[in-house]
Amino acid sequence: MQDPNPTPWGTQDRFQAHYIVRKNDIDNPLDYTARTILSTNGHFSSKKVSSITWNGGKIADVLNSDKSLAKMIIRQSPNDAIITVEPTNEGIRIYGKWKNSFEFGISQELFQIYEIVAYHLKKFSGLKVTQSSSQKQNNDSKPEEDIPKNTVVSSKIRGTMPKGWKPS
Repeated sequence: MQDPNPTPWGTQDRFQAHYIVRKNDIDNPLDYTARTILSTNGHFSSKKVSSITWNGGKIADVLNSDKSLAKMIIRQSPNDAIITVEPTNEGIRIYGKWKNSFEFGISQELFQIYEIVAYHLKKFSGLKVTQSSSQKQNNDSKPEEDIPKNTVVSSKIRGTMPKGWKPS
C-alpha cells in the first residue's frame, strides 16, 4: 500500500561544483573562510553585480586586494558571483550556489576565477604554487616574480578526482 502522507523531500535536482585545494593541517580554520558580498543594481532579470567584497578570515583580505579578480567576478551573473571558500578535514573547498540540472554548468571564466582563488589559497597557506594555462592568460592578478622558478607548470588542471580514478 502506498503511503497516504508522502514526505516532501527526497532526491533533489540540485548540483554544486566544488574546487578543492588539498591541505591537511589547517592551524586556524577561520583564517581560511571567505564569502563574496555583492552590491547589485536592477531587479529580477536585469540585476547586475556592481561591486564585490570578500568577507571572512585573513584570506578575505588577500582576495580583496586582487582587483582583477574582483573585475572578473563582477562580470558574472549574481548567482555565479556568490562564491564561498571554507576549510574541510582534507582541504579547502571553493564553491558557488546550488543549481538545478538545466542551469548547472561552469563557464571557462568562472573556472578561471576558482583557479585564481585557489592560487591565493595555496600562496596564503605556503603550499607549492603551480600556474595553469588560464592563469597565464590573467597574469595581471599575479606577477611572474611571485611564482617560484622551480615549480612545474601544468596546463590541464581540472580539480581533483576521487581516489582510484583512472583516465580512460
